[in-house]
Order: sequence, then structure tokens, then C-alpha cells
Amino acid sequence: MRAGVTLRVRGAGGVEFDLDVPEDGTEARRNFDAHVASGFLTVLDAPATDTGAAGPERDPDAVPDGSVADVTVWVRGAADDEPPADGWQDRARLAYDAEQARPKPRTGLVRLLEGLL
Repeated sequence: MRAGVTLRVRGAGGVEFDLDVPEDGTEARRNFDAHVASGFLTVLDAPATDTGAAGPERDPDAVPDGSVADVTVWVRGAADDEPPADGWQDRARLAYDAEQARPKPRTGLVRLLEGLL
């Protein structure tokens, strides 16, 4: 599984939640992989694997349908070490509205976006 991808998972207690796959080579990733291997976490909804075929070009003004990291980078419109690009407030509102329209909004992303609005 690719780092940064958001997965729908079920914990051993039966609770379902969205989880971003941790970066490769980190302790968090080793724990994540061990929990999946042991059955402590069950992946319910994984994104389709990349076939290498070029798909339609994404509209740069559309909220990305990806990980929390993808959405926050799009909202900022700039690298983390740079000030946010002009229009970030409008992108934050669009991202918030898009997330709320999902069947199961990611609560962490919703809270982050609420803090920006």
C-alpha cells in the first residue's frame, strides 16, 4: 500500500474509520503493516491500484479525491515551507464542502478544515 493513501479500515473492536497509510520506513508504518498482517486492522476499502495507464487530466480547481495529505496540499496551494497561495480560504471552503458531501466524511480532515474557516 502506498504511503499517504487514505484507507477505510475496521479495528479489532469492530469500529470503522479512515486511516492514512504511514510513510515507508517509519515505526508507524511498521506498526500499521503488523496490525494489518495480524488481523487487528482489516482494510475495507482500498483505492484502485495504478495500472500505469494515463487517465483523464485532473481539473486543478477541483478538490482532489485522495488522501488527507493530498487535500491539505491542494488547500495550501504551496509547499509546507512557503506561505499559502492566494485563494487558500476559498479552496479550504471547497474542500470542507466536498468532504461533508462524502458518505463518511473523514473527521480529522473536517476538524482541520473547520479550524481554517
